[in-house]
Amino acid sequence: MNRGAKLAHCYHESLAQLKEFMVIPEEAPWSRGVYHLYVVRVADREALQAHLAEAGIGTGIHYPIPLHQQKAYEYLGYNTGDFPVTERVSREIVSLPMFPATCCEPARPSRQRRQRIPGDKNGSYPLNRMQFPRLRVGAI
Repeated sequence: MNRGAKLAHCYHESLAQLKEFMVIPEEAPWSRGVYHLYVVRVADREALQAHLAEAGIGTGIHYPIPLHQQKAYEYLGYNTGDFPVTERVSREIVSLPMFPATCCEPARPSRQRRQRIPGDKNGSYPLNRMQFPRLRVGAI
């Protein structure tokens, strides 16, 4: 298993409890991802990024503009609204750290004070349930 796959496996285990609030990558049983990116989807991306930044976890947005809205593809004649799912997803995606020296230990429950971020289907998702894996620099 390559480093990206090992880190992704740790993310899978740690974030599985959050599937109600977050869409995490899934693999077909017949395939194995290499995970150069680990992209999740949440209703309120900015709130999640701020929460992770407070915890010292950097994030990225690798595909902020849907292809049909990029200048390079203007000649195709597509407009905003032509691909509503793509446009929604582009506002929800967040890339978690996957650089080669990142190591991961599965998340452990903590006794954080209960905080909430607006954004999920029910009006908020609890940050005290958002236990991300501990990340550090070193060999996997």
